[in-house]
Amino acid sequence: MGTKNFSDAGRGRLADVVGQLQSDYAERLRWSRGKEICEISPDNGASSISVTFSLYAPDDLPDDGHSSSLHAYPVGKGALSGAEDAELYFECTSPELKGSLERPARILGHLSYWKAPEDTRATHDANLTVLHSISLAVAKELKCENDADLPSEPKLTPKD
Repeated sequence: MGTKNFSDAGRGRLADVVGQLQSDYAERLRWSRGKEICEISPDNGASSISVTFSLYAPDDLPDDGHSSSLHAYPVGKGALSGAEDAELYFECTSPELKGSLERPARILGHLSYWKAPEDTRATHDANLTVLHSISLAVAKELKCENDADLPSEPKLTPKD
């Protein structure tokens, strides 16, 4: 990103996002608009990376028809990563989500750039690594069974 210093965006965003996911799930929404958990910005204030979480509908899962700029990874229920953005889909069964044993919460983490870096395999892997780490924190905060089947480290071997 061309800088070594970043501004602190404030505390409490993990709890805010988890609370929004719990509320959206309790309302039995098929999908939700999402809530930003973090923004990674250089000190000059130009927004560079944003990470949001929302609920997704079953038919939103990525398939073989995804954009050619994104690459599929075997993480969660599905993951896509490219230079401009990354998506990670996972399901959560938790005592924090009433009814999730019968109907798991479908959660989507999305990382997006304001100005994308170079389109390389290293960038794709880095984007997915960042998104996976934040997704795992969300799963742990929600007390998802088996951390929503997200491994402690993402498998960075693209399927395509």
